[in-house]
Amino acid sequence: MRVKLAITFAFLLFASMVRADEISTTYGTLYIPNGSTVTSISYVPGSIEAIVSFNFADGTGVFEDLGVFGAIGSIDFTTPVVGLSFDWSAPNFWASDNLGDVYNAPTEPFTGEKAGSGTATFGGPGITSIGWASDNYGLAGIESMTYTLDGPAGPPSVPEPSSLLLSGMGLVVLIGLARRNRTKGQNAIV
Repeated sequence: MRVKLAITFAFLLFASMVRADEISTTYGTLYIPNGSTVTSISYVPGSIEAIVSFNFADGTGVFEDLGVFGAIGSIDFTTPVVGLSFDWSAPNFWASDNLGDVYNAPTEPFTGEKAGSGTATFGGPGITSIGWASDNYGLAGIESMTYTLDGPAGPPSVPEPSSLLLSGMGLVVLIGLARRNRTKGQNAIV
């Protein structure tokens, strides 16, 4: 037990410096998206559960290795995304997003077994989170993701030259009227 605690402490101490896409836990190997930074790895006392937290450029994630019961995870984006595509690895994998899109690992046509890896795509727009699960013991997770940040409906509007000219002319007229009124006010006093 002391050795396990020492290993856990070492993981926590160096977790912020670890950049990896494959995390080995006591119960198996879990995958996180490429380029993610592990922020913590902890083990639930008296349980077979390992919890790995990570962050990446546009969000955070967490997954739990439940040993023989499989693994579950979630990813939250700080800004909504569109066109989310991710590579996954694990037999009996399924995922869903906050919009209700669902993906299940396809079944192999000849063997009837679930595929062990693949790519899933959720179109969006407005995807703020995804959740996934696998009943596989050992290897599971999302290995990589691609997406586009979901910004405004188009490029920022730029005023046309004629609109700028009309606004400028209006400003010149207002300045002229203000000067004229100021001049009339000074003549009345003299």
